[in-house]
Amino acid sequence: MLGMLAAKLKKEDGMSTHLSFCRGLSLVLVCGGLVAAQATGAPPELPRYRLQVGQELQYAGKSEFKYDNGQHNTDSTWRIWVVRQNKDGGWRLVIRSGSTFSQGNAKRSTPADERVTFAWCDISPAGEITENDSFGFRLRPNGILPRLPEDATAMKIGWTSEYRRLDEQHRYKVLPDQSAEGKIAIEGALESAMNEIYGVTNTHVVTFDLSRGLPEKVVESSTQTYGFNGQGTGTTSLEKIETHDAAWTRDFTADTDGYFAAKQVYDKATSIRNQSPDDLEKSMQKAVADLISVRETIKTPELQQQLDRDIKQHDQYVSYYTEEAKKRQTLLNHPAAEWICQDLAGKEHALKDYRGRVVVLDFWYRGCGWCIRAMPQMKELAAHFKDQPVTVFGMNTDRDEADAQFVIDKLALNYLNLKAKDIPSKYSVQGFPTLLIIDQDGILRDIHSGYSPTLKEEVVKSIEGLLNR
Repeated sequence: MLGMLAAKLKKEDGMSTHLSFCRGLSLVLVCGGLVAAQATGAPPELPRYRLQVGQELQYAGKSEFKYDNGQHNTDSTWRIWVVRQNKDGGWRLVIRSGSTFSQGNAKRSTPADERVTFAWCDISPAGEITENDSFGFRLRPNGILPRLPEDATAMKIGWTSEYRRLDEQHRYKVLPDQSAEGKIAIEGALESAMNEIYGVTNTHVVTFDLSRGLPEKVVESSTQTYGFNGQGTGTTSLEKIETHDAAWTRDFTADTDGYFAAKQVYDKATSIRNQSPDDLEKSMQKAVADLISVRETIKTPELQQQLDRDIKQHDQYVSYYTEEAKKRQTLLNHPAAEWICQDLAGKEHALKDYRGRVVVLDFWYRGCGWCIRAMPQMKELAAHFKDQPVTVFGMNTDRDEADAQFVIDKLALNYLNLKAKDIPSKYSVQGFPTLLIIDQDGILRDIHSGYSPTLKEEVVKSIEGLLNR
């Protein structure tokens, strides 16, 4: 359901695609000790995290993105608690990431409410982060805690790091000419479909303290040419380090364990696709009751505030979830609406001509970032069923056909795309991306709304169920 909500928010965003919020897209990590090592011939000191259980790191930042007709501003905060030492030498972290967005001149604009995400992760001394669902789709811990080189060879020739949830890859290399006492400079660049499609570049300079084993400052710059044509800058700094005693850390860890367990149950209840409205209402009532129950037992103020936000958000969106479930019920297991569309070469295709095959319809447009992120998985899906009675159609709704052709060419899409501007209403499609699965008899059997890092696996399972009937 997080994906559905992301699709709803993207629909509300319309064609305005601004990606400068994607902290961590690329990095330049400033560290030191490299020059001295080169001068003496000794191996350079590897930057390593040196975290301690009980530490609380507090970062604050400001960024702005100026484009042709305006400006976006973001105030950000990070609070990172080290709650335990892992057996492999790494640590369990609890992260609170907050951002406040405003539009227009930073001194005159009225900011929106702070958007807060709580997450947990495990991190190694070299900065390898274990991904998990608590990140959602916007939190990027590597934006403030970058990956570090594994060994001296990596320091010399460079290294890569992947963020699989969003299909992103970073390439890093050391920059010997940016050095200071106890510092080393590392440059990183992102490889992602998003960069080419939206003309995005994003560079970060991270000042890393070798002796403390912590990032001290992140200076970022970004550009974008599609949607919002402009440039952005920003700085995030380590403002405070606190050390909590063992008793405080134990109690805080117990609170966070309770919070994440209840939140996981809630997210699972709202993510089960194609529930009936009654079943959805029952599962959501139980899940929010668990959140309320945990709220009564948790003592940590930050988590109390977050649970209050979660419960308030539930009240705001429960009607949306229910209405979506009702719409799905009217569509699922009924004959799919018929249509005739042209592909970009002008050839007509009719849904009825594909009886006897499973048909997948992926509704998208260029300005939908989540649509673009899903396309590598769609390509894998089309390849997976290449020699089977399955047809994948991209259902493009761009006003300008050139936008569709640009994406198709840049991403080398291996499935046919149709001009489908008038088709979404036939299936009550409002958020993007939305993916429909129609069986061999023309009956709509499954609906996927929004982006998911496991989209391919979910769709493969659904299709194989239809093929094996």
